[in-house]
Amino acid sequence: MPYIPKEARTPYDPQIDKLVADLTNYREPKPGEVNYIISRLIWELFDHAPSYTKGNELMGVLDCVKAEFYRRKLAPYEDNKKGIYGDL
Repeated sequence: MPYIPKEARTPYDPQIDKLVADLTNYREPKPGEVNYIISRLIWELFDHAPSYTKGNELMGVLDCVKAEFYRRKLAPYEDNKKGIYGDL
């Protein structure tokens, strides 16, 4: 669940904003570049305290990120396009 208290976001938001700005200032990032960034983050977190439990938790995080992205971003985008171009 990405819905954490606003004060818990404070240490991360400036760094995330800078990373996004660095990625998008001159061009759209390639999917491989985004994959690399996400992979590095997950792998570093795993390597910090490796265990099956930690790996399982991180896999769950990735699944939930994927599901929430679909629910909040991609599905509404597709619904809008369906409204523009018509249903199947």
